[in-house]
Amino acid sequence: MSRDSKRVASMMRAVLRDPVARAAAIENSVRRDIAARVEAARKAKGLSIRGLAKRMQTSPSQIQRLLHREVGGSLTLTTLVRAADALGLDLILRLEWPNASVI
Repeated sequence: MSRDSKRVASMMRAVLRDPVARAAAIENSVRRDIAARVEAARKAKGLSIRGLAKRMQTSPSQIQRLLHREVGGSLTLTTLVRAADALGLDLILRLEWPNASVI
C-alpha cells in the first residue's frame, strides 16, 4: 500500500469513528444507491424523466434532483413510496444488527 493510500485509509477510519461524519457518509451512499436503482428502473420501463414525473405527480426538476443524488435535499419516505409505485416496484426498508439477522 502506498503512503498516500495509507494516509487516506487512516483518514477514513477517523471520519467513520465520528458519528456525524459516519451518518453523512451513510446517507450519501444510500442516496447514490436509491438514485441508481430509480434510474435503472426508469430506463427499464422506457420512461422519460417527464413520464416518471407525471406518474409521480411531480415536476421533472424534482426527478432530476432525485436522479442526480443531490446532497442536502429532501428525500422523504413519501418520495420513495411514490417512486416505487410509479415504477411498479416494492419498497423494502430494513434495519439490521451488524453481522446479524434482520430486526
